[in-house]
Amino acid sequence: MTINRKFGKILAIALSLMMIFTVMPATTGLQTAYAAEGSWSQNNNIYSYSYSASDGNCLFSYDMATTTLIVSANSGSNARIPDFEFTPGGNGVAASGNIPPWYSKFSTNISKIEIKESVSEIGDYAFANLNNLGTVIIGNGTVRIGNHAFENCISLSNVEMGNKIATIGDRSFAQ
Repeated sequence: MTINRKFGKILAIALSLMMIFTVMPATTGLQTAYAAEGSWSQNNNIYSYSYSASDGNCLFSYDMATTTLIVSANSGSNARIPDFEFTPGGNGVAASGNIPPWYSKFSTNISKIEIKESVSEIGDYAFANLNNLGTVIIGNGTVRIGNHAFENCISLSNVEMGNKIATIGDRSFAQ
């Protein structure tokens, strides 16, 4: 009986360690997952991130003084904010999936988003789960708002949209 108990405890510890070491690399590696690599640059209170890839060509600028995220074309016009599908995490659990570049750095602070006229589309989940987002201004150049684009933005109370929007995806503004 004593041997079976010791074996059971050893087996339980071994299985627990296997689960920890199997899950740990997956979640820490996913924290930085992003469709195009880059880094934020800072000039006074403004942080900028240039995104250039086949699924988008945008410049994201975050103004710390006004807590505003401004999205415009990186060069030229007709930029597209790419799709981001991710799990936000919380309570000690890391975010995972295709995480927007502003999410890990500014998600708890963003109160306003301005999407300039040079942006034609807002991708799926682009600005989902921004709890302090209260205002969204979408320029006249935007024709599509993706699925779940502003989902779970629980403080969102003011949305101004341009007059060219032809498609609003499923659950784009769902709480």
